[in-house]
Amino acid sequence: MTYQRKSMNAIKGFFEWIMGWVIFGVIVVTIGWGVSFFSDDEDNTTKPAKETTISEDEKLIEVRKSYWDNGNLKEETPYKKSYSLGYKKVKTELVPHGIAKTYYENGVLRVEDPYVDGERDGIVKFYDENGKLESTHEYKNSKKEGKHVYYYSDGTEMDVEYYHDDVQVQAPVL
Repeated sequence: MTYQRKSMNAIKGFFEWIMGWVIFGVIVVTIGWGVSFFSDDEDNTTKPAKETTISEDEKLIEVRKSYWDNGNLKEETPYKKSYSLGYKKVKTELVPHGIAKTYYENGVLRVEDPYVDGERDGIVKFYDENGKLESTHEYKNSKKEGKHVYYYSDGTEMDVEYYHDDVQVQAPVL
C-alpha cells in the first residue's frame, strides 16, 4: 500500500510539473498574439494610461502616469511585462522599459531616466525648474558607468566625474 501511495504522489507531482510548463507555453504563445494579461499591482499612486502600444520587439508596453494636485503631469513611466516560471505557476510583473520622465509641479521636465528591461541603462538627465540642464549621469545595468557632468546655468561644464562599475575613478576607463 505504501509503494502504491508513493508512486501515485510521484505521478501527481510529475503532472503538476508538466501543467506548469503547459501554462507557461500557453502564455508565451498568447503574448505572441498580442493579447495582454494584467498583473496585480498594489501601487495605487499611479494611474494606468489609456493607451498601450506594441514595441518593435513585440513586447506589451504600458505607460503609467501620475499627476500633481494641480492636474499637471508628475511622472510617466513605460513598462513592459516580464514573465518567469515559478513553482506551479507563471509569474508576471511589470518592469520599467523606456524613458521614465519626472516633472516639477509647474509642468517643467525634471528628470529623463532611461530603462532597459527594468535596469537603468543610458544617460540620465536632470533639469532645473526653468528647464535648463543641470547634470547628466551615465548608467549601465543600474550601475554608474562613464561620465557624470554637472553644468552651470549658462550650459558650460562645471565639474566632471568618472565612474566604473559604480565606483568613482580618476580618469575614464576605456
